[in-house]
Amino acid sequence: MERFVNIPRTFAQTHALACLLTVRMLAYDADPESCVGVNKEQAIKIANKEVDKLGLDPQDLDMEVDKGNVRWDEFMSILRDSGVAESREQYKQHQAKLQGRTFWTIFYLPKRIEGRRPKGGGATVLIDARDGEVLIVIRGE
Repeated sequence: MERFVNIPRTFAQTHALACLLTVRMLAYDADPESCVGVNKEQAIKIANKEVDKLGLDPQDLDMEVDKGNVRWDEFMSILRDSGVAESREQYKQHQAKLQGRTFWTIFYLPKRIEGRRPKGGGATVLIDARDGEVLIVIRGE
């Protein structure tokens, strides 16, 4: 008679296994809400600390969580397709760091003044959705 040793027995175990398989199958841009160890609020707290380390006050900035990493993907495509070698190298470094990970992307933007958002002065922080590791911090110029 065959023995099945690692068959999940509870819903939680089944969900954990499904999440693990999903993370292994997806590329770096997976939606963190589908399978997280670190929820959105925890990711924001971690990112706020990183922004504070940059000398910025998170309360003075508008914060946006990038749903599905759509804006991050746009940023990465600009780096990838750039005619500037330094930008393409930055793309490769970010890509290598994020490959196989599910992450939260949190943007910090200067508050609007008279309906317009000033350029620069913000930050972008990427947090691993599995364990809360800070993956990338970029300060806007």
